Amino acid sequence: MKTKDTIKILEQQLDEAPHSPQLWEDLADLYLQREQVDKAIDAYEFALAIEPDRESALCKRSIAYLATDNPALHQKGKTYLETYSRQHPEQTELRDMLDRLNRLVDESMPSFLPSDDKETQEDSLLDVLHRPAEEEDFDIDWDLLRNPNTDFETYIDIIDQLFECRSYEKAREALDMLLALHPEEATLYLDYGILLMLKDKEKEAEKYFDKALLKASHSEDLDFFLGEIGFQYFNKQYYLDALDYYFRIRNPEELHEHLPYIADCCLELNYPKLYKDYVLQLDPENDDEQYKEIHRAFYGHLPLNLRPDEMKPFLLKLFDRYNS
Repeated sequence: MKTKDTIKILEQQLDEAPHSPQLWEDLADLYLQREQVDKAIDAYEFALAIEPDRESALCKRSIAYLATDNPALHQKGKTYLETYSRQHPEQTELRDMLDRLNRLVDESMPSFLPSDDKETQEDSLLDVLHRPAEEEDFDIDWDLLRNPNTDFETYIDIIDQLFECRSYEKAREALDMLLALHPEEATLYLDYGILLMLKDKEKEAEKYFDKALLKASHSEDLDFFLGEIGFQYFNKQYYLDALDYYFRIRNPEELHEHLPYIADCCLELNYPKLYKDYVLQLDPENDDEQYKEIHRAFYGHLPLNLRPDEMKPFLLKLFDRYNS
């Protein structure tokens, strides 16, 4: 469902239930996704007028403030989020966002000031936050990679570090070299496919994923590979492709790790029975790691202050509201 269509549905629902803070917040989230910042702030204000202490709306309104050209609102949003982050250290993603924001502001803040000259006015903060991160420099010990006697785990550690530093071109060179030395190693094909997905080359990535699965077909790693590939497609919002890989997982423990992402795929694809089945299998009250994964999978749908015992009831209601 397109964002524009979802906005219309929410507006119709608000005509019938204008005192629902959740509906106002959902509408604000969609406005923010479409970079209609003023409308988003107004909708968050309506949600907070109904429920003044609603933490999720307070946080998201502050994020919207950061995307305005108003220095006072920008500072107000930043101050609130900094305070909230200190009070809630478990919100690591918010802390990461603030750290990145501080770096961007230090480098680019003059360009966010209002300008009468539209031709010379530079990117907004929202543009900068959405801009792909630049690659970081990372030195590789090429002799270590060329040595066929190097422990394979060392190879993988180097590739992982290159991914973390977003040194994708060096990662490609390293993987090309390693595949020439170890053409039977399924993990290298998997990593090459992930690299291509990061570079938005999905068709090429699919070929490497197929090779990885073929070489791991009789290995205990097969289900792990299926989960990793499914997650890559999930991140790209190719939900049907993600499910195609997830549904081939046979190991219950591996499947359990991906339950939140499978459930969200069913939400996005409007599969009510499957969605309900997978949500009922979730155990956020007794599984801290799954609680975090649910927040990652349903990012943008969940209030930041939702308790573990409130998670499943909220997710079950979410489908009706999202796909009505």
